[in-house]
Amino acid sequence: MILRPWTGQNKPPLGVLPMMGHRLTPDYAWLFGEGGGPLVNESVGGRTGMFDGTYPPVWTLTGEGPAISFAGNTRAHIDISGITLAPPFTLAWRCKPAGTVSWKAILGSSSNNALWWLTGGQWQLYTNGLNAVTSVGTVPVDVPVSGAAVLPTTTSQQLFVNGLLSATDTDTWTGAWAPIYLGWDGGVGDNWNDWISWLYIYRRALTPTDVRDITAQPYCWLGTPDLAAMWAGIPAAGGHPGLRRLGIFDTGFGFDRSQQTRWG
Repeated sequence: MILRPWTGQNKPPLGVLPMMGHRLTPDYAWLFGEGGGPLVNESVGGRTGMFDGTYPPVWTLTGEGPAISFAGNTRAHIDISGITLAPPFTLAWRCKPAGTVSWKAILGSSSNNALWWLTGGQWQLYTNGLNAVTSVGTVPVDVPVSGAAVLPTTTSQQLFVNGLLSATDTDTWTGAWAPIYLGWDGGVGDNWNDWISWLYIYRRALTPTDVRDITAQPYCWLGTPDLAAMWAGIPAAGGHPGLRRLGIFDTGFGFDRSQQTRWG
């Protein structure tokens, strides 16, 4: 199937497909586009997350589309099973921090392993009980912000704010994060304090150019079927080989363009 890249800044509708050959396609991605219900669908690796039954987050609508809100519940979170984090990896996210309340986790595994928001308006990656790296400067609160944490090796950490490198460090990472929670660190009362629009996990270290690009076009790795291109690629007669090349032969239609088949 031929896909047309999604170039809009607004969140795409449900049903868009990952372009698996794209350099910025994550290994796992949560777009939070459902807008309702107790499940959040992961768009690439198939790891559907479920609201915690005792401490559920809630859905909210932002100027950027649907999002998940963790405000108002001290342990609100989403459980993700089957994912373990260890370098190299990259976390990328879009969110809105509320106020300057400290120690609020976007994602975590325990009180010693989490990606935090601090009272001074900084991001901090906390691993194995250590402050691995803290962003420089103050991130405005109560406005949307994009971030990324890149760990190329077990002794290298980088934090980006709105696509720009903010801080680096060389603390040592040992072990791995598992299980993983969205919006919580696994402790008590440390859940995220407002909404998250999207969150991506890469099992590789993105380059600064990659981080800049995914911040500017967070949905560029998604696509919708390009029916015009698919139609143009079907030969006027004897269409089966063309259909097979386009990956749609298995639909069972088997018609060629000369038969004026309607595809959309």
